[in-house]
Amino acid sequence: MIPLRIKAWSAGIIDGEGSIGWQRNGHGNKKCPIVQVSNTDGKICKVLHEHWEGRLYLRVRKDRPRNKPIWSWRIMGRKCRIFLKDVEKYLVSKREKAEEILSN
Repeated sequence: MIPLRIKAWSAGIIDGEGSIGWQRNGHGNKKCPIVQVSNTDGKICKVLHEHWEGRLYLRVRKDRPRNKPIWSWRIMGRKCRIFLKDVEKYLVSKREKAEEILSN
């Protein structure tokens, strides 16, 4: 059971730092729902990954050694829909997009 505070916090992260949308899944013209967050603070992406799984990435720009590494969390498909159901009522700016995905 995911605590309500984590669900609300996660919705705030998605509203401010994330994206919700569709991605082609590589099998013809089928679209797959996707939620993604990128940030230099790895704790943010790790908390999302800990509670909803998905994929966690670390990108280090070798051509820009002074830049901080960028953490990314991405969730797609069925797990994405579960995540959106969990956080939908706490979303503000991206609620309509979440509703669109959940209704398809």
